[in-house]
Amino acid sequence: MYKIQCKDCGQDYIGETARPFEIRLKEHDNIRRVSPTAVGDHLRDTGRTLNFSSSLIIAKEDDTLKRRIREAVEVHCQAPTMNRDNRNEPPVIYWDVFSRVFHHTKSRDKTTNSIT
Repeated sequence: MYKIQCKDCGQDYIGETARPFEIRLKEHDNIRRVSPTAVGDHLRDTGRTLNFSSSLIIAKEDDTLKRRIREAVEVHCQAPTMNRDNRNEPPVIYWDVFSRVFHHTKSRDKTTNSIT
């Protein structure tokens, strides 16, 4: 589980990978990929660059399901601006619990897709 940030505008992205962190960062930075990532799209569309020095590993988890659940919780609670899909969005019933347990103050208003 990792978090990266655009060097120029501060937009952020939270993701998960089983591969080494450095390899995943390079994939995000490769805007010439046939199927670029959400981060790659941002970099290509804006001409901006990644802030590799502030990119960090949030958590480590070998179990794929647990890692994806944790990613869903972090994406929901932190509402990163570059994430474009919610493939693992936790059920609505858990949103308040996640926000309290993980002590995140930001939550995404799902009706307007705005950060509150």
